[in-house]
Amino acid sequence: MVVSLGLLWLFSQVTPFVSGTMAALIIAVALGGITLGVQIVRSSMEQLGMEIEEESWALGAGFFSTFRGIVLPLITPAIVVVGVLTFATAVRATSIVALFSTESSKPLPLLQLEQMADGDFGGAAVMGVFLVVMITGVALVARVFGLKVGLGGRG
Repeated sequence: MVVSLGLLWLFSQVTPFVSGTMAALIIAVALGGITLGVQIVRSSMEQLGMEIEEESWALGAGFFSTFRGIVLPLITPAIVVVGVLTFATAVRATSIVALFSTESSKPLPLLQLEQMADGDFGGAAVMGVFLVVMITGVALVARVFGLKVGLGGRG
């Protein structure tokens, strides 16, 4: 909630042209999940060790070619996990986006809460099932992508 209040101040005082738009919702959700994402990618990079990069540099590769050819393929599973996790968090985020949404940019979790408040529990249940199916679909697409590029195979 503290992050939401900080973003509310940012969007209303510093960048008022962004306030109430879909861009504000996307930025708020992305910034809300960035701490966990950074920790996951950082732990993945810490496991690599400097030896791989040093060997690449010793063989004449530059920083960018080492990163693109060696480091990035090794941390891609962590990046995919962060993407799926951020998407799942964004789909069910209500506290972060409640301060930024308007009638034209209202996300599904807030619509579901409105339906529940109005007593339309059937509509809210349908929306909940839709959200679960959407999250499961994204997770399955990430799984298929991981299998195609060789990220999630079993020993």
